[in-house]
Amino acid sequence: MCKSPIFVVYFDILYTMLKKHSIILLFFLILGLTDNSKAQTIGVGGSGIYNFQTESFGYGARLYYGFNSHWAIVPQWAHYPAFNKINEYYLGATVQYNFLFGRTSFYLLLGGAYNRWSNYKDYHNKLAQLNNFAEEGGIGAMFSWKYCLNPFAEIRYNLNWKESNAQVGILYFFKGCKSKGKSRRRGGGKSSYCPAYF
Repeated sequence: MCKSPIFVVYFDILYTMLKKHSIILLFFLILGLTDNSKAQTIGVGGSGIYNFQTESFGYGARLYYGFNSHWAIVPQWAHYPAFNKINEYYLGATVQYNFLFGRTSFYLLLGGAYNRWSNYKDYHNKLAQLNNFAEEGGIGAMFSWKYCLNPFAEIRYNLNWKESNAQVGILYFFKGCKSKGKSRRRGGGKSSYCPAYF
């Protein structure tokens, strides 16, 4: 839709490499998913989104399903409302690989989504269509905070539209994060963290 910053060239190179070596990557993905060193974890959350090229604001929701401490599948939905220049939504999923450093995890993500561009008729070019498919790659960081809450931030690059966006949000994990000792609301207990990463 719009011009891309220079750093997106690196994502194009990465995407080309991934396409050429997809069988090898699939093998390592399956190998990673069979690692039962950590229990499976489920979380839900939301995020605010900013698209740098279209200068659009949006919001999203996601489900996190972690197979172990490193691998997760993350179904997601995102919407850019009608007050933006581009009015659209995405529905898809990413595969996420986490690198663990104490309470913080850095991660790589790769996935795809169905994209419905609602006001495509406002743009008279050969790329403007109602229904689209978008591949995405990106990097992010997440911190294990109290009460099973995990704030995160990530930068993504959309290979179909050659656009980048930033997302900031929070995930809540359903089990394994309770404080030890007395209830936090009563002023006691030790800090807790979520075993999705640690």
